[in-house]
Amino acid sequence: VTITPGHSKEWGAFVLSAWRFYIHENLQGRIHLDFRERRGTATGFDAQYRFNDDNRGLFRTYYTHERRLGRSHIIFSDDDHPTVERERYRIQWRHQIDFDRRTTARFEYNQANDDKFLQDFFEEEFEEDVDPKTFAEFIHGNPKFGFSILAAKRINRFQALIERLPEIKLDIRPHLIWGEQPKNLFEVEEDDELPESFLESELNVGRRPRRYARGLYYNSKNTYSALFRKPQFDGVDDHVHRLDTFQQLFYQSRILGALNVVPRFGVRQTWFSKEALKDSDALRGNIETGVDIGLRLFRVFETETNWAGIDIHRLRHVINPTINYTYRPAPTIPPSRL
Repeated sequence: VTITPGHSKEWGAFVLSAWRFYIHENLQGRIHLDFRERRGTATGFDAQYRFNDDNRGLFRTYYTHERRLGRSHIIFSDDDHPTVERERYRIQWRHQIDFDRRTTARFEYNQANDDKFLQDFFEEEFEEDVDPKTFAEFIHGNPKFGFSILAAKRINRFQALIERLPEIKLDIRPHLIWGEQPKNLFEVEEDDELPESFLESELNVGRRPRRYARGLYYNSKNTYSALFRKPQFDGVDDHVHRLDTFQQLFYQSRILGALNVVPRFGVRQTWFSKEALKDSDALRGNIETGVDIGLRLFRVFETETNWAGIDIHRLRHVINPTINYTYRPAPTIPPSRL
């Protein structure tokens, strides 16, 4: 049992308690019973479970019949500032399945009855993610391509967001179409892991190219999205289907034996099922060209030391300055029409 007493401006005097339970190594958690002078009592339940190392989850609830004091302390009376009572709660469920090192499925459910709940009771969580979403996703990545399916649904009516039901991505990794085929184009780190959130990873999973041989390469990114705009509380819903494809060629070259120069050219085409002011569909086009220049410099220092218990045999210092230039003209259809 863990008991944490204290005092804060928002809560007044408080006592937070958590009783840890252990049913099995695959099922354990905490039961919470908390008291806050200016909020009242609250209870919660956290459970971590797993079927095996690759199939695991977390379930959390927290409930309070809040009695928000208008006065400064519970022992004082103040008819001009009455106590406000209301029910408040949150439910969170996370689950993840790792089918193999390159394939994973994740599900996350977040529900609360108001947008201030996390800020009032779980401030650290709120600072990490002010607006947690509900979604399910499947991700697979390998040396040749990356594939994902995402379904993001609004659960809390106080949220204003865009639902993605679904969003499908297919990324073709850089593929050599002309030039010298290296013996090992993809150098693999055994500890490569899938990213924590697909929404931030852009399918950068599984095997990743560490270096390219000289030659001409092709890669592409393709996305289909069914987008549903949900305004906060009540409002007019809107939806659109979008198909986006980006095709790119780039040439990996090396000058003077050390300077990597990569010119590139790409074409993006995006189809929308309707425009903003009319129901007809629209096809927007754009091009992108540019060049990446990089130089890798390093020096090895013959250092032998056991400083601070760290066994060091030789040190290598690497400097990798890069320059990136991209030119992207205005698209064929301005954003105001979409």
